[in-house]
Amino acid sequence: MKKLTIIIFIICLISSPGISQIPNAGPDQTVCGTSAQLQGVICPGGVGLWTCSNAWFANPSIPTTMITVTNIGVSSFIVDTFIWTVNCGGTIYTDTVNITFVQTPYANAGFDDYIGGNAYSLDADITGNEYAFGTWSENVLPVTYDNVHFPNATVTFPNTGSIPPMPPSGSFGDSSYVIIPFVWEMNNNDCIDYDTVNITFYQVPVAFAGNDTTVYSTDFDFNADYSIGQSTGSWSQINGPGIANFTDIHNPHSHVVVNQYGSYKFKWLEKNLHNPTCFSSDTVTVIFLINPNNIREPGNEMNITNLVYQVIYNHEQDNILINISLDKPTDAHADVYDLLGRSMYSKSNNNLVPGEHTITIPCDLLNSGLYFVNITTNTIKSSHKIMIIK
Repeated sequence: MKKLTIIIFIICLISSPGISQIPNAGPDQTVCGTSAQLQGVICPGGVGLWTCSNAWFANPSIPTTMITVTNIGVSSFIVDTFIWTVNCGGTIYTDTVNITFVQTPYANAGFDDYIGGNAYSLDADITGNEYAFGTWSENVLPVTYDNVHFPNATVTFPNTGSIPPMPPSGSFGDSSYVIIPFVWEMNNNDCIDYDTVNITFYQVPVAFAGNDTTVYSTDFDFNADYSIGQSTGSWSQINGPGIANFTDIHNPHSHVVVNQYGSYKFKWLEKNLHNPTCFSSDTVTVIFLINPNNIREPGNEMNITNLVYQVIYNHEQDNILINISLDKPTDAHADVYDLLGRSMYSKSNNNLVPGEHTITIPCDLLNSGLYFVNITTNTIKSSHKIMIIK
């Protein structure tokens, strides 16, 4: 019996040693900041090394190592060249790649602030970042800038609030203030940083005290109005011959009573409720005159409870004589006013006992003309007109 031996020859074809992938340093890059990842290529089994005098390598033998440059300086960018050297089986390959490191700016929009009104000068700090391009923006109101790229740009938003007696309105709304966040963007070749600053705008009132007027009495109701949505107000007396008493100094329509006739100036001060430093004031002049219906003719004797008196002008002595007959003790006060209600002379006689009395008012400082004489006691107040002829 014969054995059949079959010998199978397996022939392995081995190609000659060659490079399947040529080492290279990868594409040029532009990055924001001081760090980047290299994109080098190495041959199988090869040994590589990155070199650059201005960089730190996480691992210089790895083709895709992370790198950090040590200094960009004060410029807006720096370009560094990295050398990738690879030993592929005794064959040395060298390639370079340029990495542009762009300085990332630091945005500083400034500190939160407030102001009275609808205009504000922003205050971004660009110290050390002058190389970058700045831009302001916001999305609350349709504001306007004198230059949107200035770090100290002046921003204004529309204030359509109205003057009394129209109702308050406008961009401030009923709250009388608005908070606007402004965004300051610093851009250096698309390397961007942002910062936000909040500015509170308080509406400044436009005080309205009412129109000047003349009344024939010693009391008056004011006609002021609030000019903004939320505010407080107060009345005060600026001048006048007497003392004014207000029923409610915070009421724009307060009632006021004066103790002497004449011309008075009053001030209405209106403040923003949320920021009292935002205020304005207005004045109104009220002339309080004697009611013609209450004026007595000169020389006529008046008979009032507990008091009989007569007012006459003594031409020879150039004085006014007020003759009083009392049946009870009282204080008596005499005031002389001109036709404009200005106090020309005042005289008080206190603790008058029952009986006959004469109050003398010198007229040497009075010109010829018509005057009013007020007589005030503990129980009555009456007015007389008297003509002085010199």
